[in-house]
Amino acid sequence: MMPGQIVFLVSTILLGATIFFFVLWSGICRLLATAGGYRQLLAFRSPEAASGPLLAAPDVVHFGGVRYRGKAVRLTARPEGLGIHMMRMFVSHPDLCVPWDRVEVGGAGPRGVAVVLDGHVQMHVPREVADAIAQARTRLR
Repeated sequence: MMPGQIVFLVSTILLGATIFFFVLWSGICRLLATAGGYRQLLAFRSPEAASGPLLAAPDVVHFGGVRYRGKAVRLTARPEGLGIHMMRMFVSHPDLCVPWDRVEVGGAGPRGVAVVLDGHVQMHVPREVADAIAQARTRLR
């Protein structure tokens, strides 16, 4: 093999591996969004959801049975609703702004306090985050 062919082969393999990883990661993120119920909230897409006063960036948030750790979720209090912003690495998870009349703070469970979004999607957060959501809901509603 000639040196030029080796360079071409290595660069083709690297490009193929990069594309494969991106397609695989996109599929995994879409699967997570679907399994956790996040995709059921796509009617509330809002590019401005990340703007507004930061309510919390909890260490752990559960959407349905899917756990997001490491401050992957940022919650903001906007006049029109609860802003939900996911880390950019989670493709298929656009920013959302759920209207306050569609946000209900429920009871505590083993994964935290249930915050019901749009009447059917459960987001479990720590108690202090649920309290901040309830206060913002009362204040901004």
